Formats: sequence, C-alpha cells, structure tokens
Amino acid sequence: MRSIFLGLTLIALAFAGCSADRSSAESDLVKASPSPSQDRESQRYIDFSVKGIRLGDTEQNLVKIFGKPQKRIMSNDDVCGVAPIVKLRYPGIEFWLDRGTGGTEFEWAILEFTITSPELLVEPGIRVGDDLGTVNQKLGAAWTEKTDDDSVSYHYLTKDNDNATLEYKNGKLDRIRLYINPC
Repeated sequence: MRSIFLGLTLIALAFAGCSADRSSAESDLVKASPSPSQDRESQRYIDFSVKGIRLGDTEQNLVKIFGKPQKRIMSNDDVCGVAPIVKLRYPGIEFWLDRGTGGTEFEWAILEFTITSPELLVEPGIRVGDDLGTVNQKLGAAWTEKTDDDSVSYHYLTKDNDNATLEYKNGKLDRIRLYINPC
C-alpha cells in the first residue's frame, strides 16, 4: 500500500513539475510581449488626426483639405445595422461618413478612416511603416489583441473616447484605423 501511495505521489509531483515548466514558459512569453494597460483610468487619451482632419469632421471640411476624392461610393454597410454610408477614397486613406456623427442629420460626417500610406503623417507623429518601439514612445500603453501569427493589433482611445486600432505585420505598422463606435 505504501509503494502505491509513494508511486502516486511521485507521479503527482512529476505532473506538477511539467505544469510549472509550462507556466514558466508562458510567463516568459508574457514578459516578452509589450504590456497593455488594462486600467482605463490610467489610459492616455490620444488626439489622432491627419492633416487636421478628425473623426466627426464634416465632408465639406474633408474635401477642403484633401480635395476631390478618387472615388465616392454610397452603400449600406453600417456596422450597427442598415444605414446609408458614404465612402471617400484617396491615395492611402479611406473615409467612411454617415449623417449625424459630427454634423447634423443632413450633413455627412466622418465615422471612420483607415490609413495605409506611409506618406501620411498621423498626429501625434506616427505613420505606416513605423516600428512598435517608435510608436510606443509616442503613444504609450494600449489594449492589445493578437490576430494571427504575423499580425498584432493595438487598441487606443481617442480624446473623445472613440477608438483607434493600429495593426502591425512583421513588427511594422501596416494600417491605422480610427473609428467612432456609435452602437
């Protein structure tokens, strides 16, 4: 009976050692990853803009700064349901507009924009192609979500409590998405 108890005890200790090694390896992986801020009170709110254009700006202001778009598309792609959306495409940037976001129910205003060009400087001083270290120096801590093996997304809040998602591929900033969550 003693030998059975001793055998079971040794097996239990062996399994405990394996899980300790695994949690140690998992802990090392977490230490190597940038640590996002989970505390919204300590989160730094960032005022993102491109050429002075921000979320909520009207189509009229947008066209004054960026000029006539390459393409203007009407659709019903609203994330909250079916609602009319206007998409304006420019080189390296696309804007989604809806009615009432920043203007009135009769004005189109910016609901979302996505930057893919390294030519466009995004205030507070970042651009597509920057590495994670450079962006972290400018923006500080973020919420993070791993999307696949070579792509990571970091989430920030804007000064008006809107959202910004910075997507990295192979360690370089690949896409910047700024959006209002109206739902």
